[in-house]
Amino acid sequence: MQNCCVCGISDYLVSLAKCILKNCMRVTGITFLLDRNSSSNVAKHDSNLIDPLASSSPSIGAAIAEENDVSLDTASNLCEVWIEPDSTVTKSQSLCARRRIEGSTFVIGRRRSTVSYMSVNPPDLYVSQTEPYSLSKRHCMIKINNDHVYIKDLNSRLGTIINGRRFGNLINGVSVMKLRSGENSLTLGRRSDNIKFRIIVNK
Repeated sequence: MQNCCVCGISDYLVSLAKCILKNCMRVTGITFLLDRNSSSNVAKHDSNLIDPLASSSPSIGAAIAEENDVSLDTASNLCEVWIEPDSTVTKSQSLCARRRIEGSTFVIGRRRSTVSYMSVNPPDLYVSQTEPYSLSKRHCMIKINNDHVYIKDLNSRLGTIINGRRFGNLINGVSVMKLRSGENSLTLGRRSDNIKFRIIVNK
């Protein structure tokens, strides 16, 4: 009788452990394990940490942007960002139509000439261009991190121009720039190619 009792307790503990493990696996993010107060404090701490570093040191800002390339859909809810064509070249392309950026990252790149070619990591917005190309296949990325919006040049050959300033890791070693609230002008590649967009940041 004693052995049966011990077996019964063991079976109960095993089933209880399985139940706890199953419930833990349902948790999709670490924020669900925190109470509201602690999670808001973590978010506040992260935003205070990222902003000064990104503005004072481009290389540190680039490292932060690279580190946070994991998509965080909750972050995009805190900041509304729109992109729209701003030149005759981009307005004439249906793929460049005005849209709201959903999610935390948004990549802009050149449309490949071979339609059958399937990219492993395709851009979110394609821009068509004929040779000689000034756009890269993955040219730049808009990143939304809480209430901050950054644009990152993805090692493009001719760089990215934001609000009149050209930058890029291959141009001047600066790969990340912060976008201001309101309207921002974006030019890709050569100025003469007139590949222009307007990025609107609503906080």
